[in-house]
Amino acid sequence: MTPDLVRTEKDPVKAKVLRVMEQVALILHVKRHALIASDYAITLINLMYLKNLEEVRKERKIQIELMKNV
Repeated sequence: MTPDLVRTEKDPVKAKVLRVMEQVALILHVKRHALIASDYAITLINLMYLKNLEEVRKERKIQIELMKNV
């Protein structure tokens, strides 16, 4: 996946999905990318479920549990 693909994507949800995928692909060599991917996932949830803090909390809890194993 190239950064150009993300930059040229017009749909904000698709762009965030691409950013999450980009960061997840990098997790294997840098643990910090797990946190970055998590933040992009939260941004994606905010775009998908506008102003729904319960969905955000649910996703963040999942991400925290996943990062404990990285």
